[in-house]
Amino acid sequence: MNLIDGGGAREVASQALARRLPSLGDFAGLQDAAVGDPVQVHTVFGEPSYWTVPVLDAGHLVGFIRVLRDGRITSAGRFGGSPPAQLVTGIPAEEAARLARRHIHSERGEIALDPMFVHDGPPGREVWLVPVAVAGGSVTRWIFVARGGVYERTAGELRGESRE
Repeated sequence: MNLIDGGGAREVASQALARRLPSLGDFAGLQDAAVGDPVQVHTVFGEPSYWTVPVLDAGHLVGFIRVLRDGRITSAGRFGGSPPAQLVTGIPAEEAARLARRHIHSERGEIALDPMFVHDGPPGREVWLVPVAVAGGSVTRWIFVARGGVYERTAGELRGESRE
């Protein structure tokens, strides 16, 4: 199965929003709502998983639509009150990298690799993953960064289990 591209994810979300599908719930009252640029979400192992498409109203982030690899919508949601951020990722990649660098032990030769937007566990648990490698070596730790905080664990661990 091929992963649809960002344009395809945007089109699926846009059509669903325009038709006011019941599965989109709370968006019915937003007459001027439109979709923004999709963000690809990966597994923690770097494999493409799905797209998160922001829903905008008058240029403000008001919700999201998740589009699966095959083009089906898996979920959608509207933010109550003030949106958590103007980015569907919560914070930009640069901010995630900056926050992760606070947890890097350069005296041990650690370096932070580029952030990747992932779901840590089931779809919807979206965070930035900043892999940490020892200079010239393999990734040893994962640092996860979200708007609400930072946590980490040994690379390859899935909620207390390894990938094997």
